[in-house]
Amino acid sequence: MKKHLKEAALALVLALVVSPALYAQSGQQQQAQQRQLAQLQEMQQRMNRIMEQAHHLNQQLAQHMQQHQQLNQHREMQQMGESLGEMAQHMNRLMEHSRNIIRDEAFTRDREMQREMERLREHMNEMAGQMENTLQIMERIQRRLNQPAAK
Repeated sequence: MKKHLKEAALALVLALVVSPALYAQSGQQQQAQQRQLAQLQEMQQRMNRIMEQAHHLNQQLAQHMQQHQQLNQHREMQQMGESLGEMAQHMNRLMEHSRNIIRDEAFTRDREMQREMERLREHMNEMAGQMENTLQIMERIQRRLNQPAAK
């Protein structure tokens, strides 16, 4: 009887000692998960802005083509803008899939998976920055194409 009582007391002491550590670890994992979800949401917002800007660029190019009948360069720029918009849509879907993985309970228990998802998120962030830079360059080209030709 005393032995069972000692074992129960020891189990209770261990539970009290280990529980806060597990709770703290769980809280840290939850914070990391929330941070990753917020970062992915921010990147999705960037992709939405890129899609909107690419759409606006395409509208301007289409309007300019109709007004000035300068076909070739404007058509190519318009197709580039459409492609960039499609890339942004694909990136948005990729980020949504990533968010779904991060929300998965099994994900929170796998440290290596968390590290790989963080690497993926960083890579997608770099890609989003490159897409924004590409769009800015395309907008400068579009403005240059809209200038009257020097005679």
